[in-house]
Amino acid sequence: MESDVKDHYNSNHLAQRIESALTKSGKDLAQIQLKDLSPIDQLHTGGALSSIQLFKKVGFAPGETVLDAGCGLGGSTRLLAGQFGCSAVGLDLAEQFIDAARFLSRCTRLDGAVSFQQGSVT
Repeated sequence: MESDVKDHYNSNHLAQRIESALTKSGKDLAQIQLKDLSPIDQLHTGGALSSIQLFKKVGFAPGETVLDAGCGLGGSTRLLAGQFGCSAVGLDLAEQFIDAARFLSRCTRLDGAVSFQQGSVT
């Protein structure tokens, strides 16, 4: 079953496709902000605002290390680092998502506060 999930979510050249889309939309890759990525980073109900409200309720403190299991493109991982000062680790089954998460973290200059690893939460 794990390989079926991995196959479903893997997408060839995902980071390159995101880079191309950002460039075509007029974004300067050296100046990307978290809000610029919301259309692809925060696809869940309520978007970034719901994540921020949840993180506030949890009470994450600056400097804490947080695991984002099933991180996808790493949007919540970067949000934890960028807005809450956490050191965040993203884990996802799909290698292409991990590559894209690393790329987007470099673009937002958060690559020093986050890390990503391909792997299974099981």
